[in-house]
Amino acid sequence: MLPPRRIVVVATLTAALLAPAADVLAQGCAMCGNSLGAGDPFANALNTSILFMMAAPYALAGGVAAWLVWSHRRAHPRHRADVIDFPWPERSGDGPKEDPS
Repeated sequence: MLPPRRIVVVATLTAALLAPAADVLAQGCAMCGNSLGAGDPFANALNTSILFMMAAPYALAGGVAAWLVWSHRRAHPRHRADVIDFPWPERSGDGPKEDPS
């Protein structure tokens, strides 16, 4: 494992090297979007495909989470916590308590 000081140095150098490239890399999708006119069927198809690509990881993670919940609920009863029945004392009166003073 790297010492904390070395991790900070590596993270700082990585950020310093990638910071100038961020402006250049951010122009990729903007150039595709600006080159197509409004109402263009290709632009609509491109936007729809971007939405599907963005939704895929969330759908996959949601499917895994749903499977985990489903398998936990179907687990054998010995794996789940039992309800503990506490012996509660009987109440002597149902009305409000009066102030003794």
